[in-house]
Amino acid sequence: MSDNTLAQGKNDNVSAPATIEQLQEAQFVFRAKILHSSATEICVAGKGEKVAKGDMVIIPTRYGNELAVIQGIACDAMREKGEVQVIDRMASAQDLEQFKANKVKEEKAFNICRQKIEEHNLEMKLVSGHYLMDEPKILFYFTAEERVDFRELVRDLVAIFKMRFELRQIGVRDEARVLGGAGVCGRVFCCHSLTDKLKPVSIKMAKEQNLTLNSMKISGP
Repeated sequence: MSDNTLAQGKNDNVSAPATIEQLQEAQFVFRAKILHSSATEICVAGKGEKVAKGDMVIIPTRYGNELAVIQGIACDAMREKGEVQVIDRMASAQDLEQFKANKVKEEKAFNICRQKIEEHNLEMKLVSGHYLMDEPKILFYFTAEERVDFRELVRDLVAIFKMRFELRQIGVRDEARVLGGAGVCGRVFCCHSLTDKLKPVSIKMAKEQNLTLNSMKISGP
């Protein structure tokens, strides 16, 4: 077991904590939702800090620090499978103001990038643009059916933004998670509102529910 993973506990008060300095001396393990992408992280508070459902926090992700909201205590299954992150800090008023300011800049960056994609006639769909919280860096998420040569696009974006950026290709299901929307049930997509753990949809599931066996009709938006 690595230092960043957690063995299954018996209940929500983490009666058998493991690693990360005994999970910060046996405090709760939480599930946090990244505000920008709707992805979720399993996390634990820093030493001496107390967090609760609804708190805004800054947590590390594979791309950099992100603003997230605590959704509640993580269930045993999540703890067993998830990698535990240590919360960097509680979000300050300055962090929240920066997040709002970033949203304005992201809209402008998104429009510029989309315009350049059209100019280069690239077969890719821009999903979103995102500024990280604690470093000058932009992430552009896109979908594409085939491999895309965007070297000319990169040159244009370097000249315009003059800062670090990444072009990240994601799947169509990840696109639905990031953008959100309404399902045929009339409610917000589960992957956007409840969980980002995208389980595969099988023909067996459709048979059990007497649904159509057309794969295009059972895979969701």
